[in-house]
Amino acid sequence: MLRVYGCIAHDHDLRLVALAGLLCLFACFTACSMVARTSHHGPRYGKYWIGAAALVAGCGIWATHFIGMLGFRSSLPIGYDFGLTMLSAIIAVAGCALGFALAALARRPLLGGAVTGLAICAMHYVGMAALQIPALERWDRALVAASLVIGTGFGMASFAVAARLKGQRPLPAGGLLALGICAMHFTAMAAVTYIPDGAIPGPAEPVPHLWLAVAATAVSLSIVSLGLIGALMDRYVSAVEAGKRRLTETARELERALAAANVAAQAKERFLAVVSHELRTPLNAVIGFSELIRDEMMGTVEPACYRDYAASILEGGNRLLELVNNILDITHLDARQVTLAQETVDLNGVVADCVGALRPGADRAGVRISFHPEDRLASLRCDGARVKQILHNLVANAVKFTPRGGRVDVATESPDGALTVIVADTGIGMAESEMAVAFTRFGQADNRLSRKYEGSGLGLPLAKELVELHGGQLTLESRRGEGTTVTVRFPPERAIREAAAA
Repeated sequence: MLRVYGCIAHDHDLRLVALAGLLCLFACFTACSMVARTSHHGPRYGKYWIGAAALVAGCGIWATHFIGMLGFRSSLPIGYDFGLTMLSAIIAVAGCALGFALAALARRPLLGGAVTGLAICAMHYVGMAALQIPALERWDRALVAASLVIGTGFGMASFAVAARLKGQRPLPAGGLLALGICAMHFTAMAAVTYIPDGAIPGPAEPVPHLWLAVAATAVSLSIVSLGLIGALMDRYVSAVEAGKRRLTETARELERALAAANVAAQAKERFLAVVSHELRTPLNAVIGFSELIRDEMMGTVEPACYRDYAASILEGGNRLLELVNNILDITHLDARQVTLAQETVDLNGVVADCVGALRPGADRAGVRISFHPEDRLASLRCDGARVKQILHNLVANAVKFTPRGGRVDVATESPDGALTVIVADTGIGMAESEMAVAFTRFGQADNRLSRKYEGSGLGLPLAKELVELHGGQLTLESRRGEGTTVTVRFPPERAIREAAAA
């Protein structure tokens, strides 16, 4: 170990030693990154990555060796045999190709590492044989053997680490390989001693060591840099393609989920429609017979409390029938099965009928309800039954949410030719955040189980959808504790005015 340290510290230019080490680390890291790309491309295209990685590693390792040799300081003139120097480079490239192929394609990392390590050793000793120096060589066999063990051992260790990490982090494997190459090189350099001999001819021309090292470094860096750029670009493209595949699969999953949701929605709509139809028949019977009992149409009912029971049954039945009808209308709207009947109606008359029908209930609740019609209001082309349903829901809501002693004012107007109905109450009102909830199906501002005001939360959303089906607009203004104003605006083209008298 001390002999190797002395060889580095005293017999070499430390600047070139550092340059060789950095170049070796860069080349090994790049080669490991490129070999890792084989797992993403399979054997068919992986062999091309193996070839490219071998070229990068071979050139980088050879340049490490050559720069290290150039860093060797000697008082004797030094030259290099061109043929043997090129052969050493070929050995490095070919040996790395075989080792990488065994590790990455044949899945035998230890054998691949051993082959690569031995190839590096062979490259080194062929490169030393290319050295032209007027001196005799004396070799320390123990250090020669140590260099072979170091090269082979570090090669196997590097490839084992790469296999364990599955190419995800090339730096540890590349660092081990670079450390092994440098250790092998300087151990082998420490194994030889040159004894000057005037009988041995020296080189014809001395080698300009520093400039030759710079040239070898530039060429090798160019090759290694291209390899690293290629590996990084391929990794980026692979990441983009993987992201595209994930997005495509996600889109397919969303399509399948949407299809399943559509099927579920259709099943729900069919279920609600069937149940609603089936409920209405017995409900009509319950409502009809309870009304007979309440009004004693078939004779006196004794005891008298039965009439009160019948009235309660009638009230509950009517409320349930209204809910069933609203649910049925919602399902028809979702299925786009609602067709508007086009007829001409007197909007003031429709509003008056609605207010009159709800006035008894308002009187019982202690709420004053009044109607303020606009004189000579134009007729409305609409589905009369649907407009009655809209107005009934809005006025009934206003009465329900107005405390005793409050009032509900209903008015008709025709600003800008549009027919408008305004329902204003002095009820509990809503905060701004609660108004959005009120327009959602089954949504209520007070959704606690113990809420004071009963209802399904379908009246306002259904009214809004029916108004929009007529091409109109329903708007809501409200303040907590100050009341609510609902405005229904039918478009001017639905207003029908009588021709002026001649």
